[in-house]
Amino acid sequence: MPYIQELKRTNKNGPRSFKIKFNLGNDPNGNPITRTSIWVAPSELREEEILPNIQQTAEAYEKVMKGFVPSSN
Repeated sequence: MPYIQELKRTNKNGPRSFKIKFNLGNDPNGNPITRTSIWVAPSELREEEILPNIQQTAEAYEKVMKGFVPSSN
């Protein structure tokens, strides 16, 4: 099952950007499978609105990533 492994603010794409790293489980050799996405907060969001919005975005992305989890059967 995928889960958010890391969520941190990054200045790579501006001060309102965040890096979201997902862990999708392990491959057959036991190595972790991870995917990373950068999310930039829209300019109309106030600073106190960013965190709840990024959490909702990350949860939606996590649901999409469930389709990419390899079958354990």
